[in-house]
Amino acid sequence: MEIEPIDRTSLLDLLAYCDREYEEEGMEELVDKLIEEEKKKQPFEMGKYLEQIPDYQTTLLDNRGLLNQEFERISSGKPLNSFNANKYVVSKPKDKSLKDPKQWQKSLKRLELSAALQLQRNENLTLMSKFSSNSWLDYNRGLNAYSNNIRKRTQQIEEQTLDLNRARKFEQEQITNKLKRFKSRWYETVDRNLKTERACKNLEKEIEELEKKNLKK
Repeated sequence: MEIEPIDRTSLLDLLAYCDREYEEEGMEELVDKLIEEEKKKQPFEMGKYLEQIPDYQTTLLDNRGLLNQEFERISSGKPLNSFNANKYVVSKPKDKSLKDPKQWQKSLKRLELSAALQLQRNENLTLMSKFSSNSWLDYNRGLNAYSNNIRKRTQQIEEQTLDLNRARKFEQEQITNKLKRFKSRWYETVDRNLKTERACKNLEKEIEELEKKNLKK
C-alpha cells in the first residue's frame, strides 16, 4: 500500500509566543525585501489595481428595461427624478377644450384619482393614529432584544477568544521550555560527538605511529 505524501502547504509552522526570529537583526529587512519581490511579480498602481480585472459579464439585467435605466442613471451620476405630482392636479378643460368630451373625461379621471388618493391618506392617518405608537413600541422592543442578544454573543466570543489565547500562550510557553532543553541537549550531543571524533582521530594517529615503529623494529 502506497502512502500518500502530506500536503504541507496547508500546515502552519507557527509558535506566536515562542518564535523570536523576526526580532533578530536583519530579519525585518529580509521580510521587506521578500514583500517587494512579490509586489514586482504582480505590479499595480495604488488605487488602480481594479482596472486590471476584466469587467464582470452578467445576464441578470437582460430584458429588464427599468433596471437598466436605473443603473445607467446611477453610473452617469444623474440625480433621481423628483416626484411628479402633475397627474394628481385637478383642473377643468380650458378655452377650446371646453367642448371636447375627451378632455372632460381626462379631468374626471384625475378628479377620481385625486379623491382616491385623499381617501387613502385619510385611512393611513387613521390607522397611524390608532396603531403606530404600539407598533413602534413593539419594533423598539424587538430591536432591544436583538441588540442584547448580539451583545451577549459578542461577550461570549470575546471570552472564548481570551481563554483560547491564554491556553495557546500557556501551551507554547511549556513547549518553549522543552525546545530550550532539547536545543541545549542537541548542542551538548554535538559537542560530545565532535570531541569523540577528535579523540578517535588522535587514537588513529597514535596507532599509525605505533605500527610504523613496530615495522622499523
